[in-house]
Amino acid sequence: MFWIIDREQDLEMIPSFKKCYINVIPLNSYYHPTFTSPSLIYFKVDGRKGHILPINHNDAFSLDLEVVKKFILRHKKIYVLNKKEIIHYLGDEFRGENIIDINLLQLQDSIKSLDVSSTKSTVTKYLEKAFKEQPRLSSSIPITKHYEEQTNLFKIISPLLNKEPINQYYNTDYINVLQRIEIKGILTEQKEFNKHFQLEHPEFSLKGNRIFTQYNLYNFTSRPSNAFNGINFAALNKSDDTRKSFKPLGKLFEFDYDGYHLRLIGKLINYEFSNESVHITLGRMYFNKEELTKDEYKESKHISFRQMYGNIYKEYEHIEFFKKTKKYISDLYFQTKKLGYLELKGGRRIQLDQIDNPTPAKLFNYLIQSMETYYNVVSIKKVLDYLESFKSNCILYTYDSILIDFDYEDNKSILLHVKKLMEEEGMKINISYGNNYNTLKKI
Repeated sequence: MFWIIDREQDLEMIPSFKKCYINVIPLNSYYHPTFTSPSLIYFKVDGRKGHILPINHNDAFSLDLEVVKKFILRHKKIYVLNKKEIIHYLGDEFRGENIIDINLLQLQDSIKSLDVSSTKSTVTKYLEKAFKEQPRLSSSIPITKHYEEQTNLFKIISPLLNKEPINQYYNTDYINVLQRIEIKGILTEQKEFNKHFQLEHPEFSLKGNRIFTQYNLYNFTSRPSNAFNGINFAALNKSDDTRKSFKPLGKLFEFDYDGYHLRLIGKLINYEFSNESVHITLGRMYFNKEELTKDEYKESKHISFRQMYGNIYKEYEHIEFFKKTKKYISDLYFQTKKLGYLELKGGRRIQLDQIDNPTPAKLFNYLIQSMETYYNVVSIKKVLDYLESFKSNCILYTYDSILIDFDYEDNKSILLHVKKLMEEEGMKINISYGNNYNTLKKI
């Protein structure tokens, strides 16, 4: 059988296998995945010839995408490079446990992400540089070049096809939660947006007055970044009105964790904070007084932040929280040295010999980052599932907060339920609201 399969009857001749690998080649990978669609799909079973399944390409007849999806889903396990993007391209049928993200498999016991950049041909690099903005870019690249590149790419990833996910947290919830936020987009105030952002290619992520974010999941601590098309949504400037660029359909509500990392540390060391602000609780101990001034409250936050990852000051070592934290960090370090790896929340293991200068504070920091992501995913999944019945949407996640675009047709009681859901893991949530992302006021 030829390596291009563009007839349904030829597709039906391929038997079902226990596992296969697919890679979707979109019409233009520079566009946000919600803005583009498959041009080709590469299909390969280890030990057999790979095939190109054309969906929308100048060099071949097109197969019906629904037919191709049914063919792929006949296979028991389907390995993919980027499952989040596959869901965008092929739909919700590809959210399941049997769709396995190879990039995440790579990071189960390594800090090194997959690098497949070397597989691109000179022709592809030239065409991508010259015609980057063309919506049908991949369709203009010869199909023979696509096949050559996908064959070379498979040689790099094929050893990972023998791996299994350590659990379904990474392979399902972690991916699904962030993809479900991405598809919503964020409304922009056009004048403000144009004042603060000069996008070279707005068509890549801006549709009308809605901008789309994209989370990068392939960080070894599991904490995702969120930057796309020149905008870092995880680090928007708070002091220069940049956040005025983002507005709601109804009203914005931000739900942010009080002393998130401090409470996460409390979980590790079995220290339970009360429902009041962590910074007030610790501030009373720092300043040996009941009522804190505004300046003392701010200073309490600074003192806690400086000590959070092991640099505990001698004058505060008597405080039970820091005494227990110091011991935990020391124990974690010696346990990691003994085992030869650091196990993160979620089960991922970082080999000690891969970490440059593995200090106790660094190991502890990695663990806290993984806990932050884990509990965020657990909580946000509950929120997203709950909001499915309403018109309000979760439109942004940062490391210690989520942003809800509240629809006035929904009852305000849903906001209290969102708060309740996010506090089920023992956290305390503060709520702020406003008409844009820059003018949020705490309730």
